[in-house]
Amino acid sequence: MIWVNKMQEHEIRVKLKKYNCQRHVFVAEYEGTFITTVRKKLFKNIIFKNVRFYEGDEILTDHVWMTVLPSSNMAGINKGDHCMFSAEVKQYPKRYKNSKRVDQDWTLVDMTNLSVVKRAEVQVSHGVNAWHGTAVYDQS
Repeated sequence: MIWVNKMQEHEIRVKLKKYNCQRHVFVAEYEGTFITTVRKKLFKNIIFKNVRFYEGDEILTDHVWMTVLPSSNMAGINKGDHCMFSAEVKQYPKRYKNSKRVDQDWTLVDMTNLSVVKRAEVQVSHGVNAWHGTAVYDQS
C-alpha cells in the first residue's frame, strides 16, 4: 500500500470533493476484509487501495474503507485482485481519537456491482526458481 503522511492523505482524498453526492464506477485493488465495532455493533468492512475511475489512470485516493452490505457478493475476491464497483462519493466529518479535532473528508458509500476485473499476480518461491501466477488467499 502507498503510505503517505496525513497532509498528503487529505490532499489526495480532496480529489473526491468535486464528485460529492455523485455515483461513479471505480476500479481499485482489494486489500482485505476487517471487522470493526461501532457503538457495540459489529460491521464487516473492506479496504481498497489506489482507487481511480474505471476509465482513468489518476488515483483519487490511496485507500478507502467501505462497509460491506449484505447484498455485496464478496465470494471469490482475493487480496490483490483489481475490482470494479459502483459507489457514491460522500462527505463525512472525520474525527480523531482522543481529540476534539474534526475535519471534513470524503469516502465512497453504497457499493454495488462488485466484480473482479484482474486477478492478483504473485511471485511464489520454489527453492531457487520462482513462478509467477495467480494465488488464492483465504480471507476468512
